[in-house]
This record gives sequence, C-alpha cells and structure tokens, in this order.
Amino acid sequence: MDVHPITERTFACDPLRRDVGRLVATVATSRFEPELFRLLEEAVRCEHLTAFAIAQSKRPRLIFAANRGDAPIARSAATAYLHSHWNADPTNHVLSGKTDLTKGIIASVSTEEMLRLQYRRACYTSADWARNGSNLVHKVTVIKQHEAQTIKVNFYRHRDAGPFEPLAVQTIIESSDLLFAFLARHAPADIVTDMGALREQFEKILQDSGRGLTRREVQVCAAIAVGMSSEAIALTLHIRLNTVLTFRKRSYARLGISSQNELTRLIYALAAPLQ
Repeated sequence: MDVHPITERTFACDPLRRDVGRLVATVATSRFEPELFRLLEEAVRCEHLTAFAIAQSKRPRLIFAANRGDAPIARSAATAYLHSHWNADPTNHVLSGKTDLTKGIIASVSTEEMLRLQYRRACYTSADWARNGSNLVHKVTVIKQHEAQTIKVNFYRHRDAGPFEPLAVQTIIESSDLLFAFLARHAPADIVTDMGALREQFEKILQDSGRGLTRREVQVCAAIAVGMSSEAIALTLHIRLNTVLTFRKRSYARLGISSQNELTRLIYALAAPLQ
C-alpha cells in the first residue's frame, strides 16, 4: 500500500478556486457578498459587480451587488436599473432571443459603447455618478441558464485600472461555471415562491393583529420579516427607498420594537394564539 500526502494546490492566479472552501461556508449568509467580491476583485480588478436572476414568467431580481468603498453604490444603481432601465440595456436583448444560454455567453461593452448608453446616468444619484459611476469604463457580462433560472453577472472596471485585459476576460470565463453555481446556491429559483407565500402569511397576521398598522406598513413589515432588503422592498412595492425607510420607522414605533429580530419574534408571538 502506497500512502502519500495530498499536495495542496495554491491556485495563486485563481483566488476563487484557491479560497473555495471559505467561500462555501459563507453561501446564503451576509458574509457571501463581501467575500465573493473580495476574491473577484483580486482576480480581475473589478470595481463593481452585480448579478441578476431571471426565471421564466417572473421579473428579474437582483441577487448580488458589491463595489469598492463603503457606499453601496452598486446596489442602489442596480436597483434603479432593474426597476426602470432593464430593457434599455442591449446585453439583455439576448434573454428574449433564440440564443442558447445553456453553455453560457460573454459580452463586452467598451468605453465608447458605455458612453452612448444614456440610461446609465439615471441609475445613479448625482453624488454617486460623480464619485464612481462616470468612471466605469468597461463592462464584461456573462450569462448562463442554470437549472430553472438564467443568471447574469456584470463586471465593471474603473477608469484608473483601464479596460479588462484579455487575461482578465479569460479568468472571468474560466471562473464562470463556479461563479454561477455559487450564485444559484446563494439565491435559488424557488426562494421567490417560498418567500412570497411566507410574506403573505405575515401580512395577514399583522393585518389581523389590531396594532393599527396601515396597509403599506403591513406590507413593509412582512417583507422585512422574511429577510428582504429595503432596496428589494422598494422594487417589489414600486415605491421609493426613502418611503420604505419611513414606513419601517413608523411601524417600529407603533409596534414598540427596534429591529428585524424583534419584528420576527413579535409576528410569531401574534401567530401563536391562532394555531
């Protein structure tokens, strides 16, 4: 019998595979986005990264958004893009065409092409556009059908780093299967259905609780309780992000609570006598 130690492969030029074990541990947790972005930023020097899931007969949904710096610029821009400008993006046209997406495709949008996309500026606040949005000079998009949904990932480069080099594009291609698998696991297609059903149950509990919440406050609280972000709530209810934050503040004051955990505990406590 021959016994040999396993030689550890460093994957020095492929951070995604090098740290795959650590990344697996973060899937479906709040640590997944910063960890995945850190690895891809190291691998291809991206400035922004966004990902969307498109399921048949359902609206596209944002499943990932991250960027360098502390301000959530990528998420706020992606939310506006998804809500009002999705159809203006030429890279989305393949989603409604006859292109076979089972093997995946990659598209590159040059600096000149990005400058002609008039909707881009509308996705940012004036401050965010000046700080970062106007400096995104190259976009590489990968799209693939993965099981019951299609996943689209956008990589953006900053002007200071210059356009993606051929080696960086090849790294994106070679990492795409692993990336799609992680994103599908982090945001499975059936989560919308499950979350929607649970949200409806929570809405009914809050509506029948006699706590004096308005219809919108009930909707916002139920969405918060199932784990939806404020940006996702705004998109789902077709209201502004600031309006969501106002409803949340008013609702918490009416209910005498101050956090999502307290809200969830309260809903289950209200439901207990009904069971």
